[in-house]
Parts: sequence; structure tokens; C-alpha cells
Amino acid sequence: MRWIKLFFVLLWMALLSISIVSAQSDECPMIVQDILMTVGDVCDATGRNQVCYGNVAITAEGRNDAFRLDTVGDVANLSDMQSLSLSPYDEEAGIWGVALMRLQANLPDTLPGQNVTMLAFGDVSLTNAINAPVQLTATLSTNGRTRRTPTTADGDLNVLTAIPSGTSVEVLGRNERGDWLLIRLPEASIAGAQFGWISTQVLRISGDRMGLN
Repeated sequence: MRWIKLFFVLLWMALLSISIVSAQSDECPMIVQDILMTVGDVCDATGRNQVCYGNVAITAEGRNDAFRLDTVGDVANLSDMQSLSLSPYDEEAGIWGVALMRLQANLPDTLPGQNVTMLAFGDVSLTNAINAPVQLTATLSTNGRTRRTPTTADGDLNVLTAIPSGTSVEVLGRNERGDWLLIRLPEASIAGAQFGWISTQVLRISGDRMGLN
């Protein structure tokens, strides 16, 4: 997980299949169990590479205006997060900052790309150490066709759908040469797929496409 600097101790709990991150040294196991049960309910919808606000109090800073992690149960993309600070345990006030994260990871003796569920709690600070992903949009300058693979070699067999001139699309990636872009297909054009390749020859692109992965 090179894209997050974790300034805390990582404890593996195999029975629960959860990684617990704690800055506390002698916390009661029963309190931890309660936190796990609470977070399990409010953060059930957390997806891959997302963070959930599990318990008060958390202070989060985003990389864009779309980032929201303000109240218990809020879920946000980790790529949109710049930093995260969790409050230490205060039994009288009922405060204990807790955040749940589900991260894509390659671990020994497991299939590549598996999710790792991590729980950060206590006096913990996290900083996203990876540069913000390049975000591009493009507009079709003429009618274009999206394809399953970045090539015209297979003719119409490789075509997914047609997109009319003037349509704006979200760009997700590129091929090595940068002459084909992977885009999210507009809902009205989806033909059994969510993504497709399109040639840059039919696009007006805002930004540097070579900065894409």
C-alpha cells in the first residue's frame, strides 16, 4: 500500500479478517469488539479503495470539492483524500475516532488484487502519499465508435457502440502510445459494457493524455 503513509501500528486479526490500526497501547478488547460491531453496520457499503467515517471524531481533508467525510456513515474514495486525523479515545465524552478502509493489495499467498479491510482508530494521522490521479474529459469532434480493444484490426467485430459528435466522455486511461483512450461509455450508449476504447483522432481532449496510466 505504497500510496498511503500509515503512521500507526498494524495488527492483524485473522479471526475477523480485519487489520486493526491503533495508536493505543492498552485498550480493552471488549471496547475494540464494540467498535468493530458498530463500524460493521455503518460502513457496510464501503467499496474497494474507499474510506468510511466509522465513529466520531474525524477530521478529513480532501483533494477536491467532491470529497465529503463529515458524519458517521459517510463513504469517500481514498484517491480523493489528502489527509485524515482521528481523535484519541475519550470514554467520558464517548469520542473515539474510527475509520474503516478497504484497500486493493497484493499479499503473499493470496490472489492478486484482493481487498484488505483495515480499521484505524485512536490518535492516528494518515496522509495520501500518491499524486492525485490525472482527470481528463474529451469531446467527440466527429461521430466515433468505441471498441473492446485499442485497435481497428478486427473491423466491426471489435466495435462496442457508436457515439455521436459533440458527446463529452470521461477519460480513464490510455494505451502505451497514447493514441487510444479508455473511456466510460455514456449510459445511453452502453451495449453490455461500461468502458470502451476510442481513437484520439475523433476527440478533442482537455489536458495531457500522456499523464494518464
